[in-house]
Amino acid sequence: MHNPVTAHSAIGPVEEILRRAGGVSAHTAFPTVDELHAAMEDLRARRPDLVTSERIGTSRLGEPIRRYRVGSGALSALIVGGVHPNEPIGSLTVLHLVEQLIADDDFRGRLDTTWHIVPCADPDGMRLNEGWFATPPIGSATRASSSVRLRTSRSSGRSPSPTRTPTSTG
Repeated sequence: MHNPVTAHSAIGPVEEILRRAGGVSAHTAFPTVDELHAAMEDLRARRPDLVTSERIGTSRLGEPIRRYRVGSGALSALIVGGVHPNEPIGSLTVLHLVEQLIADDDFRGRLDTTWHIVPCADPDGMRLNEGWFATPPIGSATRASSSVRLRTSRSSGRSPSPTRTPTSTG
């Protein structure tokens, strides 16, 4: 049985975490569900001694939901990406984390953690959003060609709600 992760024991020096987080390479697109699965399988193939995979479920539309285990430390951590399909940054985060863990034995050893990683918790929803993954509004608050715009209700103080608007594919 693995021990639960505590923030102090699992993270290590804050400076190292910030350095590694800042080391994410620039991206101009988010991975599609198929690209995410292929990338995770590539990482597993590169380090089969560290990374295993197991199907842990099936989406409503029949997509497999996989869990990857990385390492074999005393602590356990669960990382889930693709929870909100319109926020695909989690998928890039998962890929970067696994790359860091398989590339740096010393870092992984100091964390002493068994990582349980679900790269995409909602593949059905993520597939519905893939249309804009190739041209995401990375680094910008809005995107003129977006097919979804937020409408706010100033008088009620309610949160923004999505409103579909037509777009041209010109």
